[in-house]
Amino acid sequence: MPMFVGRAHELELAQDGLRHAGRVVLIHGPGGIGKTRLLREALDGLEGGLTLHGRANQLDAELAFAPLIDAITHHLDGCTPAGQLELLEGLDDLGELLPGYGLPAPPVDAQADRDRIRRTRRLDALRRLVSRLDGTPVRLVIDDAHWADDSTLGALAHLSRSLGDGPLTIALTFRDADAGPLLRTTLTTLRRAARVVDLGLGPVDEDAVAAILSTHLDAPPAPSLTQLVRDRAAGNTLAVTSLARHLRDEGLVRPGVDGRLGLVPGTEPGVPAEITDMLAARRDRVSDPAGDVLGALGAADAPTTLDVLAEVTGHPLEVVEDAVDELVAAALAEEDGRNGTVAAAHPLIGEAAYEALGERRRARLHAAFVAVLERAGEVTDVPTGGKELGRLARHHRLAGRRTDPGRAIDVLGAAAVVALRRYAPREALLHAQAAVDIARRSAARPLPPLLGQLGVVWRRLNEDETADAVIRSAIDMVDEDEQPELAVELLAQRATVLYYMARPEESMACLERATAIDPAGAVEAGVPWRKAHLAFSFGISDALQAVAAEVLDGTDPLVTDLIRAMAAQDRGDFDTAVELATPLADSGEDTLLQGMLLLPLRASMVLIQVSAFRGSSDTIRARIASVDAYAEAVQTPAVRWRVVLSQLLLAHLTGHDETVEEHLRVLGSYGRARAETMRGYRAITALPLAWRGDSAALVSRSDDPSLPPADADTCLNDLKAIAAARRGEDDPSVDLRMAAHGHSVMPPLNRAARALLAVHRGDTGRATEEIARLRAMGGPDTVPGVLADLATIHLDAVHPDVDPAALAARGADAADRVAALDLKRLEAWVARAVAQLLVDRDASAAVPLAHRAVDIATDLGDRLDVDAAQAVLRAAGVRRSHHRRSAGPLTARQQEIAQLVAEGLTNADIAERLFVSVRTVTTHLDHVYQRLGISSRHALAVRVRDHDLEVDRIGTTADEVT
Repeated sequence: MPMFVGRAHELELAQDGLRHAGRVVLIHGPGGIGKTRLLREALDGLEGGLTLHGRANQLDAELAFAPLIDAITHHLDGCTPAGQLELLEGLDDLGELLPGYGLPAPPVDAQADRDRIRRTRRLDALRRLVSRLDGTPVRLVIDDAHWADDSTLGALAHLSRSLGDGPLTIALTFRDADAGPLLRTTLTTLRRAARVVDLGLGPVDEDAVAAILSTHLDAPPAPSLTQLVRDRAAGNTLAVTSLARHLRDEGLVRPGVDGRLGLVPGTEPGVPAEITDMLAARRDRVSDPAGDVLGALGAADAPTTLDVLAEVTGHPLEVVEDAVDELVAAALAEEDGRNGTVAAAHPLIGEAAYEALGERRRARLHAAFVAVLERAGEVTDVPTGGKELGRLARHHRLAGRRTDPGRAIDVLGAAAVVALRRYAPREALLHAQAAVDIARRSAARPLPPLLGQLGVVWRRLNEDETADAVIRSAIDMVDEDEQPELAVELLAQRATVLYYMARPEESMACLERATAIDPAGAVEAGVPWRKAHLAFSFGISDALQAVAAEVLDGTDPLVTDLIRAMAAQDRGDFDTAVELATPLADSGEDTLLQGMLLLPLRASMVLIQVSAFRGSSDTIRARIASVDAYAEAVQTPAVRWRVVLSQLLLAHLTGHDETVEEHLRVLGSYGRARAETMRGYRAITALPLAWRGDSAALVSRSDDPSLPPADADTCLNDLKAIAAARRGEDDPSVDLRMAAHGHSVMPPLNRAARALLAVHRGDTGRATEEIARLRAMGGPDTVPGVLADLATIHLDAVHPDVDPAALAARGADAADRVAALDLKRLEAWVARAVAQLLVDRDASAAVPLAHRAVDIATDLGDRLDVDAAQAVLRAAGVRRSHHRRSAGPLTARQQEIAQLVAEGLTNADIAERLFVSVRTVTTHLDHVYQRLGISSRHALAVRVRDHDLEVDRIGTTADEVT
């Protein structure tokens, strides 16, 4: 049996009611909503007691006591003959109901008075039988009580008298719509007699629908598929389950780029056979006019007035009114008295009724709806069109040749645009393809623009090969001299498709060609933005800077600011990038870029990446909700991939390797053809290799034939530079003159690595230039600022008269600033790199930093830092014990904070006195505790006061140096 999902609260309430004697549990709702399944799950989760389970049946409605006899005999058949005799002794009045158990048959007596007396004695005998059953409680369960016969309902009312005195608990499931007068009277009696758990079940939510689909499809569904199934099933669990099996068996779903299942583009789900058969039986029980109206409701696929139904079916209004009453009574339709409309009682009822119509009859109905809606003036313009426009387009599409082809194409094209704006590409595909088909057979409108629109829709469905083929065919039909605007638009559309196919050179060529044909038209088609986005994504820095420097006249000022923000990020001018992007991200302007990305979202992505570059996750946390909301709306989770890369970088530098693995898994779910072709993906996913200093592995990875062609020049060059800098060596194969990988998720690291390699090579000019670029990326308390200080320390160490102790203090301060950012892995590198630099000049200055690096790198398992820092200790003649030692004297700030703690100040008091944040105080205290090997403020105060230690000597131990 499939896993039970959803309804956790209802399940808990049902189990609580069934667990105690003297309760009544009522589970009700429409057919297929999951009443019986909930009851079964509730019963299965109980221990103890006795359950008598009977089910009423529509075919047994004339059989007296049928569900009660079913429940009782099932129990009796499980008893021994002696047990049966004990239970039934003296209950002769049940002989007629329970033949075959040794009870005498009742006398034949036709007198009415005797019949009433016998019924009373029979009910009393039933009550006595229940009281003899061994169980606390004895649960009498009647499924589908809306079909229970009158005798059974009367018996339930009679049994309710003993609910408070004996072990009995009663549970019923029933349909609200089918509950007759006697059942409602019985329910009133039960509610008065006992404490009632009343569970009215409504539609299940999207989470439950997704869980059901996952169970039957063996893979998670995309949000679009979940929403589609929930809407068509109206949240009915039986219908959801049937649709899930139908989608699986008919092969109508397939994985998307993120691995989640979606509907195959261009297909319609249809109605499961089991639902079609069930509804056909109900349909056959109504009159022909009622059947016609039900078919019209299916064709309408929306609430419809009686007047419209009369017009499209051809029946007089009074006949339609009677037909609607008949359909409502049969639970096939629902009438809304507030606005006078009628709709199918369930979406699948309408679909099944529609499918039962012949093709010609369906086309006639749609043509009739077109005539009615066009006459009523349905909204057909894109800015104001919505569901009404989509509704009219659907009727035009399905009316075949029965409507004006030119008008049909215009409506379908407008509806496709509106559907894309509502992030409904599957609906847009149906409209756009129909418009193309009509144009091909009628020549009522030019074909190229329609093909261009169809290509855009295929792109939105991630069917890029199909999209490219369609748009190329449109371009081939156009004379760019006679139709320059159309040629530019089609070239821009193809450039977008090629972008997603990771063919940047061809994409840029399309955009350049479009600009050459018509510069003004290129602006109208968004070519400047498309060029900037393409250049940014694929690391074509020269092109990006060129676009930003000379944005074409007429470009939207907001888009211009965004292009300049991206160019500033690319060249490392983070302050300018933040200044330009922040108002755009907060503007709320839903300007569409490249037909897809909203302007605030793209600006937020700039801010998120800059935040990661600077070593802070604050902006990511603040902005990620809007990114997630957009990704969910457009059903494209891969929109987030740059955010995930940013998080991955910070997780790596923090030392949270489990989080790194999780981010890599998420990136992998986006599909190789999406993420791995983008600049930045290789840099960050290969960063662990670079951090280990493994240049050979980096080169090998870049040659992996299973991956797309590597951006091996700039990306691999930067990664090898980082690997060499981490080893503390030079790598002659690294070209310091090559353009840096400026906008990937690691600009500070590659700039710092280039600076350190330049110092190794004696190229102080190059080193100074890279340091200046780092300082332009962020202040002293950011990753670029700290790395600029690290490179400056190396550059200053070149001078023979520099004070090693001063360099050590600067190195410790830089490490402290990284620690305040909680970037453990980077902290270990900074400490170790300075220690390596100083060991030959002043071992005592290098030792504390080396200890610090060993402690952190050991926790992280970073062998490169551990081995290199231990080599420093050995060179300094230091024997490091197996136990962690303090990492050296406290810094001046840590000394100050330690003294204030000893004076009894709280972290908040210290923060206020020193004009720093409470978080900064906490970070410094964590490092003080680590260095001293203590874990509390009290222990720190004791070290400072009772031992009468000089604060500037705290952290030095006698046995560290041999």
